[in-house]
Amino acid sequence: MNREILVIAIGIALGMLFFHRTGLSPGGIISPGILALHMNTFHAFAWTLAFSLFIFFLLEIAVRIFGLYGRQRTALSLLLAALTALLALGRLPLDPLWLGWVVPGLVASDIQRQGLLPTVSALLSLAGVTFLAGGLLP
Repeated sequence: MNREILVIAIGIALGMLFFHRTGLSPGGIISPGILALHMNTFHAFAWTLAFSLFIFFLLEIAVRIFGLYGRQRTALSLLLAALTALLALGRLPLDPLWLGWVVPGLVASDIQRQGLLPTVSALLSLAGVTFLAGGLLP
């Protein structure tokens, strides 16, 4: 079986368990697993978090102007991340699909909903645990 798929599945399972126990979302259901796969490349990891914060600030302005919530907020977050990634194509050292816009969009949406510190701390702790658990795989 593909190791990357197993790491993402571990991240999903740990994220669901964490959400059930604490009520905090780790920045999207796939974010801990995807970040765990890229945890050994610090620049990609750091750029993803920085890009998430940038999208959060854009999203915060849009939410205040248009009063979006729920799926509309998440969809706008992903759309902003996709458009920003297209504008920055080739300029950011990120995977063009997952780390480039999907993970930052999901993380930004959760930051806007539940706050910066709870989201980032949940994301970092779950990505770390997922990375360690993935290291135990053959």
